[in-house]
Amino acid sequence: PDLAVEAAKIWVEGEPDSDEARRALGGLLVSANRLEEAQPFLERIVAGAASDPAQAARTFEQLNRLLAASPDKPAALRVMRGSMANMGGH
Repeated sequence: PDLAVEAAKIWVEGEPDSDEARRALGGLLVSANRLEEAQPFLERIVAGAASDPAQAARTFEQLNRLLAASPDKPAALRVMRGSMANMGGH
């Protein structure tokens, strides 16, 4: 997992505006239970979807599925709340 995270970080550095790269890195960090490290990437994805209700709903669903698999439920909830604050909700 560490090599995949490092590869995704390089991808994000190379394509800083790529939602796909941020989504991949955020997902890998969540899978590695590095939730606090994932939060800034997830927040940017959520913020980018906020202007389109359909995209916002899909993003919320994806984020919910991703975080539901985390063994650290309190941290997952904090990340979800922090990310959703970018949509104006808590």
